[in-house]
Amino acid sequence: MSIPYNYRALKNTEIRLFRVTASEDGTIIGQIEHFPLVTAPEYAAVSYRWGSTDHNRDILIDDGVLSVTSSLHDFLVEVTHRQTRNKTVSWPRGWFWIDAICIDQANLSERNEQVRQMKEIYEHASNLVIWLGVGEQETAATFDTLQQIACLDCDNVQYLYQDDSSDAFSLGCESCYVPLSRKILHYQIGHVFGSPYWKRAWIIQEASTPKPPANAIICSGPNTISWQSFFKAHRNLFEARPQEDLLGLMYEISVDAGTIPVVLDTNKRRFENGTHPLYDLLVNTRDSEATDSRDKVYSILALSNERHEAAIQPDYSQSVEEVYTRLAKTLIMTSRSMDALGLAGGARKYDVPSWVADWSVRYEWVPDPFPTFLAGEVWEDGARIRLFNADGDRPMEVEFEDNGRCLVARGFQCDTITNISSPRIRPRSHETTDHERDWRSWHHFAISNSASLETLTKLLTANISQRYRDMSADLGGHIPNFTHETSNVFALDHLQVNSVTYGRTLFLTENGRLGIGPMETEAGDVGCVLFGKQTPVIMRRKGDCWTFKGEAYIEGIMEGQAEEAGREEDKKFRIT
Repeated sequence: MSIPYNYRALKNTEIRLFRVTASEDGTIIGQIEHFPLVTAPEYAAVSYRWGSTDHNRDILIDDGVLSVTSSLHDFLVEVTHRQTRNKTVSWPRGWFWIDAICIDQANLSERNEQVRQMKEIYEHASNLVIWLGVGEQETAATFDTLQQIACLDCDNVQYLYQDDSSDAFSLGCESCYVPLSRKILHYQIGHVFGSPYWKRAWIIQEASTPKPPANAIICSGPNTISWQSFFKAHRNLFEARPQEDLLGLMYEISVDAGTIPVVLDTNKRRFENGTHPLYDLLVNTRDSEATDSRDKVYSILALSNERHEAAIQPDYSQSVEEVYTRLAKTLIMTSRSMDALGLAGGARKYDVPSWVADWSVRYEWVPDPFPTFLAGEVWEDGARIRLFNADGDRPMEVEFEDNGRCLVARGFQCDTITNISSPRIRPRSHETTDHERDWRSWHHFAISNSASLETLTKLLTANISQRYRDMSADLGGHIPNFTHETSNVFALDHLQVNSVTYGRTLFLTENGRLGIGPMETEAGDVGCVLFGKQTPVIMRRKGDCWTFKGEAYIEGIMEGQAEEAGREEDKKFRIT
């Protein structure tokens, strides 16, 4: 009868390290030892995707049995193969730190403490191994191609089409190039960039240490490429994409690679700018995935320069609902701003209040928040600039009731929605026909409700892009036609429009104002201004309480005009 492995308690500042000692009849045999973190021997931290627990495998550790996921078991098998083959000096030998093995997952107290130390554990590692899985037959050739692309050091890397009648082309410049094809890009490189690993919530912290190890490696089965080469290849591919392909193949590959650009941006902003608010991190990583939904929050806490030690710390004894609600309350109170409501409302997987963002909901179902998409990127003298002023710069007035589940906020009603357009759904493909259909529908809605084209173009970018303010005149009064002939600059503006409009709908109010709000908006919903929130919000009355539906852009209200023109008296909204 197998005896489960019995973890010995860790002392303060200790970690466990694991090494594979043998493999007999397909069974992995290993050893665990305790070390103080600061004096631990050299070890490699392993970053991998847990995957499903449906097909777990047993390994032996010090005569005890420990169950691990098939993904981790595949990695340990590769470790034994490399030890036998002695294949490469770049492959780390000896000790590994692997969360599923080195943390007693059943001990909540230890789990909480070790997760708090996760950043330091990765920073102390002498090696970082990123495991993408066992790979496919073509992976070796794919890694070789990526290595060649990474070695292109030309000042002007670009796509060089060799034959318009075929899919053969090359990447490089006149002096050096790498032959490519759509098959290589889409089915091989796209497969590597689209690995489920890059969606992991924890990758942002694991791969964003201040100075990643020079010998950090990315592995897929027996194939290996260095950290630097992999990201250099990704950057060359994306930056050199042809203009006519911006919304095509390479755009899709980069979106599939999801987290890769975020990792690079995290490094750049965190260690050069030194400013990384927790809310911005949450927004930028909301497309990530976690086996435990609480890790959508815990995985990025250590990267924020804001400190919420008392209010937000890893605590796996709390439910997902408790963690998300506590987080929302903390963000509101520490920022003294209601802008943290930006991703609340709409689709929810867990039973959180409507004013609490459900961070587990998939990205395509949630619109980008106005303040983070815009104001979050604009800084002056180290302070965030308010780009909207619907609340007239009135300070936030809030309190919490019903054990923290009811948000009581002061503000006023400004208008009632009477008519809505069809919503703009975030598509799975990036074909221009989808965009053109949406523009025609929204253009018809705006014009049929006596709204000017100027007003519509303001809504498309929340009135931020100067190019779109002038778009109507530049294009002779026509809605833009986003085709493959679109220029690079114009297409980038198109991406900005997508960020503002996906997951939202146009609406008209009783007072004839045109606005854009959450796709769940219905006739009869109320546009409100909450003090401490830059933008108006859409809410729905529910007895004596209100349900928060999402934030909105309403023409004629964004700069505090409602305060100047007279409006309803202040009131308290009980939002549940």
